[in-house]
Amino acid sequence: MSINAATLEATRRAPLESLLDPKGSAAYLLSDLGSWAVDAGPVADARFRAAAVETLKEALAGFDPVQGAALLASERVRVVGGVSESSAAALVARLGPQATGAKAVPQAALAVPSAHRGGIPLLGGAGVLVGVGLAVSWLIGAIAGVAVGAGLAMLNRKRPTPVLGSPPEGPALPGPVLDAIRQLQSGTASLAPSVANAVTSSGRVLLRLADHMLDEGDFIAIATGGVDSPTGEASFATLTALGKAVRGLSHADPARMDAAVTALAAAARATAATLDHVGEALKDTPGTAATQLDALGKSIESLRAAVDAVGATST
Repeated sequence: MSINAATLEATRRAPLESLLDPKGSAAYLLSDLGSWAVDAGPVADARFRAAAVETLKEALAGFDPVQGAALLASERVRVVGGVSESSAAALVARLGPQATGAKAVPQAALAVPSAHRGGIPLLGGAGVLVGVGLAVSWLIGAIAGVAVGAGLAMLNRKRPTPVLGSPPEGPALPGPVLDAIRQLQSGTASLAPSVANAVTSSGRVLLRLADHMLDEGDFIAIATGGVDSPTGEASFATLTALGKAVRGLSHADPARMDAAVTALAAAARATAATLDHVGEALKDTPGTAATQLDALGKSIESLRAAVDAVGATST
C-alpha cells in the first residue's frame, strides 16, 4: 500500500486514534476525493447548528464558523463538494440528516437555496399582489403574477449557492484504511462491551503505530523507513484484517470467540507496551535499532495472528 507520507503529514489534524473514539474524529471524514457533494440546511435549532459547526470546523478546509453558522441558519447550502460517495455519506451521518437536512448528492446536482423551495408561494403571492395592483380581472392578474413570479424565481436561481468549505488537500488516509476504520466503528456497536473493547484497543495500537511512522522526525519512522516499510505495510495490513474480522463477530461461536478475543486483547497490550519501549529505546540508545525493530516486528506478527484467529471464529 503506497502512501505519500509528506502529504499525509501535511493534512493530519488529529491523532489517528481519535478515529476510534465513540463519535469518531471528523478530521478524516473527507479523505476520499470524488464527484459527490453534501447539501444541508436551513438548521433552525441552535443546538443542532452549533454541533454542525463544530463538526465542519474539524472536517473542512477554508470553513468560516461565523459565516457558516449564519448561512446554515438561513438557507440551504452546499457544505462541500468534490468528495467520494462514501466520504459524503460519512459526513451526512455525522451531521445528522434529520437534525440538519444533510444529504449526499452527485457533485453536478444543483444545490437549491431555501428561497427556491418557496417557489409556489412566491408565484401565488406575486399573482395576488400584481392582480390587486393592476386592478384588472383576476385572470389577467393571475397571468401577470405568474410571469412576475417566474422572473423573480429565475433571478433567484441565478444566485450562486454558498459553499461552506472544501475537503483537505490530498488524501489523509488510503481507502482500505478508512474502510477498515469504518468497519470497526460499525461492527463494534453490536458487540458485548468486553469484545468491543478488545477490538478497539487493537485498532488503537495499530493507529498509534501509524501515527509514529507518519511523523518524518519520529525515531520509529526513521528506523523503520516509514509507512512504506515492511513494518508499515504489516501494520496497515493488520488493521485491514481487523476491520474484516469484526464483521462476523456478532454471529461467531461464543466459546471460540471468547478465547480468541482474550488472546487478541493480550496481543494488543503486548504490542502497545513494545511500541512504547521501542520508541524510548530508539531515542536513548539508537545503536540498538536492529534489536528493537525485530521486537516490534514480532509483536505486530503476534497481533496479526491474534486478529486472524478472531476472524476464523466466524467462518
